[in-house]
Amino acid sequence: MASKQHTEMVELPILPVRQIVVFPYVIFPIVVQDPALAEMINQVLLHRKLVGIVTEKPTAGDDVELFRVGTAATVLKKFNMQDGTTRLLVQGIYRFEIEELKEEDILRARVKRLTTRIKDPVKVEALRRAVQDLAMKVIEKSPFLPDQLAGAVMEASDPERLADLIAANLNVQIEERQMLLEELVLDRRLELVMEFLDRELKVLEITGEIQEIVNEELSKNQREFLLREQLKAIKQELGEEDEELDEWEREIEDLRKQIKAAGMPEDVEAVALKELERMAEMSPAAADYPIARAYIDWLISLPWNKETKDNMDLQNAKKILDEDHFD
Repeated sequence: MASKQHTEMVELPILPVRQIVVFPYVIFPIVVQDPALAEMINQVLLHRKLVGIVTEKPTAGDDVELFRVGTAATVLKKFNMQDGTTRLLVQGIYRFEIEELKEEDILRARVKRLTTRIKDPVKVEALRRAVQDLAMKVIEKSPFLPDQLAGAVMEASDPERLADLIAANLNVQIEERQMLLEELVLDRRLELVMEFLDRELKVLEITGEIQEIVNEELSKNQREFLLREQLKAIKQELGEEDEELDEWEREIEDLRKQIKAAGMPEDVEAVALKELERMAEMSPAAADYPIARAYIDWLISLPWNKETKDNMDLQNAKKILDEDHFD
């Protein structure tokens, strides 16, 4: 990919956006709530102009501050919604840097078109292949990324387009996404994309392991519960009594009555009853069963509604202490 060194200056109407960063080549949905901005989009469509899309910096205050680097985009579709908002489909065209911002009826800016540079073409190609492979692993594991993204990633032979496509879909902070937009050296941009992909893959793998453990525990408890119910139904059908099951059910019900009678605060009682429901779904032979039982017994044993009368007689306290500590 050849590097272009000239700087092209143009003036663009500016559309500020929040919580998204628009990248070249990628299609984005945008919601416009300000009627003045919606009218500006009408003029952009009428005259077939580009619009400059710039992300607002995340700030705690009311003052709006824009990043200096944005993306010139073309408006593909415009929809006027019943709630008064305007929904757009835009496609990024090129990066730019704001040289001069003009606050008139609408926000306009004199901008400098930015071009991507390559330091080492061989390294860039190696990075493209590595990013492609890593992105496919992330897409496969992520429940939030669309399936069609995999096809787009595999078909992206241009390393710059690949980097921007993945950057637009990465689960990263706005500042990190903006960092990728502002990075003009493609070698470094691909390295950053790889770092973020690798981090995301590790998070997805750990999340998957945690979910698998939770699912296994739930499946085990549910299976035990269903087997107990089936065994109970078979015993009843055969006219046989299951003393072990009856005793277990009586134990659960007795604990429920003790919880209700303990005088616990409402939030504590809710915790105790929730733990009892969890215990009711376990087999008495389960490893967690005695732990849950001990926890509930401890909650019941606490003197929630019992009080002792304070004895403020200091002479009596001195007498008791002397008897305990001196011959």
